Amino acid sequence: MSSEPLKVAVQTIQKTRNATRGALLWGYEQRLLREVRAHGHLPRHLGLILDGNRRFARASGLQREMGHSIGADKAHEVLQWCLELGIPAATIWVLSTDNKSRDPAELAHILGLLEKEARSLATDPRIHANRV
Repeated sequence: MSSEPLKVAVQTIQKTRNATRGALLWGYEQRLLREVRAHGHLPRHLGLILDGNRRFARASGLQREMGHSIGADKAHEVLQWCLELGIPAATIWVLSTDNKSRDPAELAHILGLLEKEARSLATDPRIHANRV
């Protein structure tokens, strides 16, 4: 699949997910936020291991690249939660050396996503406004 149809498919999934999330999960997220804040202690650092994107794609009938793209989108969501909750630091593990034997096209896609996301984060006003 070329990158343009993949990009359109990711955007469509993101829009659908956002609409569904808005309709179905808003109440759950609000309850979860109240519970997290009620305990008084939040971590100062969150470690996030991006794992299972290929399994998710396979189980959902999607191409593996789509699973990685959706995983990147989910990482954005988690980082936004960190900002909202006031968690000042996050470390994201994207790729293990165990994965270096994967198909070169899959690795190229993952590394391309990593580069794109790093460039995007470098200019994201939320990063600078929150002194991340």
